[in-house]
Amino acid sequence: MNALRWLLALTAWMVLAACPARPEPDDDDTSDDDDSGDDDDSADDDDASADDDDASADDDDATADDDDSTPSDDDDSTPSDDDDATNPPNNLVCSNLASVDCGAFAGSNIGQPDNEQEWLACVNYGAGYTGGETIYEFIPSSSEVVTIDLDWVDSAVDLDLFVFTDCNPGSTCLDESSTETVGESVAFTAINGASFYLVVDGWDGSEGQFTITLDATCPGDDDDATADDDDATADDDDATGDDDDSTPGSDGPGWEIVHSRNQPRLQDVHGHAADAVWGADTDGLLWLWDGSRWTLHDDVTRNIQAFWGSAESDIWGFSYSGAVYHWDGVDWSGPDPIGAVTAHWKDACGSSASDIWAVGYDGAFAHYDGASWTELPGPNATEDLVTVACMANGQLWAGAGSNSWLYNSGTWLQYQGSPDEFREFWVSPSDELFGATQYSLYRYENGAFVNEAYVGETITELWGFSAGDLYASAYDGELWHRNGSGSWSDVSPNVASSTDWRDVFGVSPTEVWAVAANSSSSSYAGIINHGSPGNFEDVRDTPVLGDVAEMTGWSDSAIWAVTDASEVLFYDGVSWEWEATVGATRGLFACSATEVWGISTTIDTVFRRTGPGTWVPVSTGQSGYSSHDEIDAVWGSSCSDIWFIGNDYSNETVLLHWDGATFTREYFFNFPNGAEVHRLWGSASDDIWGLTDDYRMVHYDGAVWTDYYDGNFTCCGGVWGSGSDDIWAIENNPSPARYYDGATWTSFSDFVYDPAYGTSGISISQVWGRATDDIWMIGQDYDIIRSFHYDGSQWLEAPSPSNSSRSTDSVDSLWGSAAGYWAGGQEGLILFHP
Repeated sequence: MNALRWLLALTAWMVLAACPARPEPDDDDTSDDDDSGDDDDSADDDDASADDDDASADDDDATADDDDSTPSDDDDSTPSDDDDATNPPNNLVCSNLASVDCGAFAGSNIGQPDNEQEWLACVNYGAGYTGGETIYEFIPSSSEVVTIDLDWVDSAVDLDLFVFTDCNPGSTCLDESSTETVGESVAFTAINGASFYLVVDGWDGSEGQFTITLDATCPGDDDDATADDDDATADDDDATGDDDDSTPGSDGPGWEIVHSRNQPRLQDVHGHAADAVWGADTDGLLWLWDGSRWTLHDDVTRNIQAFWGSAESDIWGFSYSGAVYHWDGVDWSGPDPIGAVTAHWKDACGSSASDIWAVGYDGAFAHYDGASWTELPGPNATEDLVTVACMANGQLWAGAGSNSWLYNSGTWLQYQGSPDEFREFWVSPSDELFGATQYSLYRYENGAFVNEAYVGETITELWGFSAGDLYASAYDGELWHRNGSGSWSDVSPNVASSTDWRDVFGVSPTEVWAVAANSSSSSYAGIINHGSPGNFEDVRDTPVLGDVAEMTGWSDSAIWAVTDASEVLFYDGVSWEWEATVGATRGLFACSATEVWGISTTIDTVFRRTGPGTWVPVSTGQSGYSSHDEIDAVWGSSCSDIWFIGNDYSNETVLLHWDGATFTREYFFNFPNGAEVHRLWGSASDDIWGLTDDYRMVHYDGAVWTDYYDGNFTCCGGVWGSGSDDIWAIENNPSPARYYDGATWTSFSDFVYDPAYGTSGISISQVWGRATDDIWMIGQDYDIIRSFHYDGSQWLEAPSPSNSSRSTDSVDSLWGSAAGYWAGGQEGLILFHP
């Protein structure tokens, strides 16, 4: 609350304190109020509200108000108004309210009516709310506690948030937030089907743009072709016309991640069945093996470092952030912090579902008894515990990489033998203890550790089915196995020597997983041992490692994406799959359901898709090229009208045309400063626009190129139009768009930004549309994905994907179909927005 509000409140209190006391009632048997302030009728009010509460519902006093439970009337000759000075008329604009449900949406109180100076049902700061009021109606689809956050960017703006049971300032105030910070938050218990009203008002005349985030259950949907919910059950039918789910093809609330790299960089695996193995990757995401392939479970960043579970429906995940997660066979719950522990969990062991132990950095140590986790004292606050093993007698062995510890009956004892720098411990079903230092493998026997093998590479994990069937994973592609006779041997599969195995774990003796987390294509997770040791099967998909650089499509079930590593992905309406790795393909243009053209880094060759998985090189007939000559962009109107633009050996821009049978060279042009065209779009063969790498807009009319450079254009992103007089081009922040009306290019500044991120740092990379009032542009702000939608009048920022804070997130391509919009980005990332 700011100082002005305190001052107004204090002034109001002082005025009230100086006033004479209110006349006392006489409370006689006649029930009237015969003092100087009575109303002389047969019914007295004698209460604190000073009304008369009689049948006529008026009080007929000098102020001419009635102060009764019927708001806004004084029952005088002019019905339904309250025209005295003590209770101004309520003129809130409650017709045609915007309906809101779950999620985030942008709004503004700029230019809105200003009819309420005070919100006495919530606060009493005096008549200070002189900004406009913006009102929303919220009808929850379930009874629950709802949280609403109000955010804005401009620190000079002071907006407040109120929640009422009716669109009336005199109704019940459920909660209010009126601090002076850039952000307000309220919470209240919502009742399914009831109406609630959210009011944003500006203190001291404040007006501005804002974002409201409503944390509530989304309405039900039916996912039909009309994208509304018109079935017999719960519908949403709100102003946005969406069904608020995440199913591609529906009109959902935002961008959804539908494909990421199909090879997780796993650092830990765990499972209890061959078709249900969990993997945690280095980006903090969870993957699930279904018996045939890995799929990304969801886009929630959990940062799990270790698993332990008693059954397929009872698995714990231990996070680097100091929390734990639990899988019950249906959902992951959490994160749940353990006491005051904030250190990183690194390992866990257990004897049953009600006896689990976890260790982590800074001496973190905790126990689960089947009902709750309890934080316990570790050996000391300087020990980063990285491994723990549970013995049958209740003792624990824990290693810190430099010291080893024995936990017995609540007491930690430091191991005094040699070696003591264990990084991994494992206990067999028959209670035999094994340990690994950085390079060697040990067995514990008669109170001492016996060296059994020297590996020579950094050992990362121990796991086995028995003492005679034990594995050790290590760096540089090495996997070691201990057989029934007690000897160790290297059973490494045929993988690159750079493969650093991070974990080894088995579902059974014939289902043993080894996983790696390196970034090279030969080191991605996924080998399974079947049967005898060393009989490993490589179950990795063809890796998609590159950044999606271009997208194109013919229909909802025929869409292609190409990465900067020349990997082509294909979407058949169900899923994205690797299709081919073709030369140096970077740009794409689909002219039919089967025929797609791609460009390469040399000007004399392009690639043509002639059928599923079949891409063939096609000569353009150009010669004399050097390593610097290349094709940069492709656009076409049909399979017999395709245009390619590039640079030849003399550094001249060359426009090549494919007529369905042959290539012809159409035009040479030397743009100033050696500029190159990197984007093409056209409405016809004699109306082609290009963006250059030195911030120029250029146009080809079928005969000559015209340079539209004016010194103000600031980026060479994408270009798209619905026709020759309706074209959008990417510029840069804070107004990242230029518009062409058929005569002039102008900057377009009507953008509504997400208050959480503002306008700085935005780098928009692509624009694509389906109609003049349905256009998207997308890019990033450092590691946050930023996107805007144009509705025919303004560009409004859309919510980012929920995991868009990952540093790997960036987008460089965009394409749309009838079902929605597709965007491609780093490491095979593909997003969908219906």
